[in-house]
Amino acid sequence: MLDQTLDRRVGVVTGGARGIGAEICRCLASCGAKVIVCDILRDEAERVARQIRAAGHVADPFAMDVGDEDAWEQLADFVEERHGALHIQVNNAGILSAGRRIEDLELADWHHVMRVNVDGVFLGTRTAMRLMNRTPQVDGRLHAIVNMSSIGGLRAGPFGSAYRTSKAAVAHFTKCAALESAALGYPIRVNSVHPGLTETPMGDEVFANRTVRDGDRTAAREALLESYPLRRFARPEEIAEAVHFLVGPGSDYMTGSELVVDGGAIAR
Repeated sequence: MLDQTLDRRVGVVTGGARGIGAEICRCLASCGAKVIVCDILRDEAERVARQIRAAGHVADPFAMDVGDEDAWEQLADFVEERHGALHIQVNNAGILSAGRRIEDLELADWHHVMRVNVDGVFLGTRTAMRLMNRTPQVDGRLHAIVNMSSIGGLRAGPFGSAYRTSKAAVAHFTKCAALESAALGYPIRVNSVHPGLTETPMGDEVFANRTVRDGDRTAAREALLESYPLRRFARPEEIAEAVHFLVGPGSDYMTGSELVVDGGAIAR
């Protein structure tokens, strides 16, 4: 069995202050990676980094807006000055836009979702490629980029067109980046993760939106559970472990892949 430790690796995680992102930071750090916790929520990113350091691991907070190109330049400078290397990039930051009809959706709202969910992934991938191409490989293993999509990016549905479209774009862009990296001979793998509904603050937004339409939060939750064969929603740490697999040596032959973690929801 391959060693899945991440010693001697440096990783950037966006959206690292809450939910899935915070669990990814904790998971990668506990496996030996030096983690940079990136989030627009400065105080919460600092809190997560402190928790990781208190557990005896290495973490730094970095406040940034993932849709801001200048912020990525500043992050690249920070990574090079602090560590001089980048082996892992997890583009996890994202926002939800659900519960609204297309005809009620303002163009500014559409652009905001795309700026965070799509532009942020593009800018993160571009920055990672530039840094990773200057970073020596650890034990001959390829560097890893993981982009967070969703099962919403694999199937359509009503009342969430902006979010689902953005996550479909992430899935397709991931494949393009994977194939381009391979064609250019870069030491980089690029894969996407597609969670189902997860018990996080963002997951709670889904229930809130369903409640607006259906009138009862408990009924809305039960109705959603019916679509999950395992009869529960994901825990953040389960998604973090999927990311851990994709950035570790055990997945060194995987690139351009979609890892679905959804309790069987889209298998139906």
